[in-house]
Amino acid sequence: MNSMQRYYEILGLQPGASPAEVKQAYRSLAKTWHPDRFSHDPTLKRQAEEKLKDINEAYRQLKDYHPAAKPPEPAPAAASQAATRTTVSAKPTNAEFWYNRGAENAQQGRYKDALDDFSMAIRLNPTYVEAYRYRGFAYSMLGFELGAESDLNKAKVLERERQQAAETVRSKGDRPAANPAPKNGWNWSWGKSARKPSPQTPPPPSTVWSYDQTFQDHHDGITAIAISRDGKFLVSGSRDATVKFWNLRTGAVFHTLAKHDLPITAIALSLDGQLLATGSEDYTIKLWDLKQGSLLRALTGHSRSISALAFSPNHRILISGGQDGQVGFWNLTTSRITPTFQRQGSPILAVALTPDGQIAMSGSQNHILTLYQARTGELLRSLLGHATEINSIAISPDGHLFATGGADGTIQVWAESAIVTDKPARSLAGHSGAVKSLAFSPDGRILASAGSDRTIQLWNPINGDQLSILTGHTNSVNSIVFNPDGHILFSGSTDKTIKRWRSLPMP
Repeated sequence: MNSMQRYYEILGLQPGASPAEVKQAYRSLAKTWHPDRFSHDPTLKRQAEEKLKDINEAYRQLKDYHPAAKPPEPAPAAASQAATRTTVSAKPTNAEFWYNRGAENAQQGRYKDALDDFSMAIRLNPTYVEAYRYRGFAYSMLGFELGAESDLNKAKVLERERQQAAETVRSKGDRPAANPAPKNGWNWSWGKSARKPSPQTPPPPSTVWSYDQTFQDHHDGITAIAISRDGKFLVSGSRDATVKFWNLRTGAVFHTLAKHDLPITAIALSLDGQLLATGSEDYTIKLWDLKQGSLLRALTGHSRSISALAFSPNHRILISGGQDGQVGFWNLTTSRITPTFQRQGSPILAVALTPDGQIAMSGSQNHILTLYQARTGELLRSLLGHATEINSIAISPDGHLFATGGADGTIQVWAESAIVTDKPARSLAGHSGAVKSLAFSPDGRILASAGSDRTIQLWNPINGDQLSILTGHTNSVNSIVFNPDGHILFSGSTDKTIKRWRSLPMP
């Protein structure tokens, strides 16, 4: 690799990128790797400083570099079905930003947009009295009286708590409080906040897990699986370039899709079971209407293989991660789907969305976990929790916890407060190879992990206890999903099989 190619790679660009693309990539990466983001950890700060030096040097070399022009390559055949223009957004934001934007939208009469903005401000700062009060006003203007009443009552409660806290401080003089509240309004204790009080999750029941059925019809390794919300069928994607639908009552394949030219690398099934997205090494995403059994359209914009896909809960937004280092935000409600791309410095290996659909997450090869506002694609925060690439992400059903799996075999479990603290709450070590997939059980009491070491491991996400190790696959386990009741787990492997694991009470 020559030096100019290396500079392009550092910025996550293809050789021959335009000066505008170089500038945009530099700005995005410089914000992501700014050392001030990692001031809480001297080691991470030094790593960020070194990374920023490379980014600055690459930009210095490329900003005035003009390679000989190459003739344009022909567009893919499917390109006519999707938009080719992309936009890039890389603006870091905080609670005040969203509050101010919500206020601006409300003043202009855009109350629906204001609701989204105030909700994001509250998510970033759950004790933001003014945001609750203003959101209540927006609800009222839209005629949602229950929402308005709830928010205004919440604002009164928070205001009263604020006054009581101030009186307590005055009565104690200069003595510090026994349990001071953390900065930024957060009051978390392993996934609990003043905004979302919830009882401690009970430990998982004592069970044994064993596989009782093997599904086999693919001719190459299975890369991804997904299950319908009613638990009646399973979808699998494979390196044989096919997608298969399995009847889970009979264990038989009832339909096969074969419209990609190269291996399937990612799939996502909408929550209502009506839409399927498939990603491939052919650089395309295909969107399917399962009710009609037809291809809706091909989405183009990534310049390398698609690594990961995720639908928002209302299936209006599709998030994609690519080997080209881009996270794509696709608004599926418009006739002309124009993606917004966020460019990171290295291949994106995993994406996920919070249950409320507000925040999207991506994990990359350069071990950065990045959080975005899902509706707009705007950058919220970057976190460093692994020393190696992040291969997998899972978010608990209540949104209080999320987990990331690394190439070094470790799992980091994060409380939602990590948006503020930058710190994972717990580290789990058990795999001897990369953690390829993660899944929370529907009740959130079990975290399952699948690895290149051919094992599936079950954990208590609250205390980190290892509950079980499942063996039976003869090659890397690439994808796992629980069925809707949480008593059955499915796993897809490079050994071309899908296994069904069933939990039984301990004898």
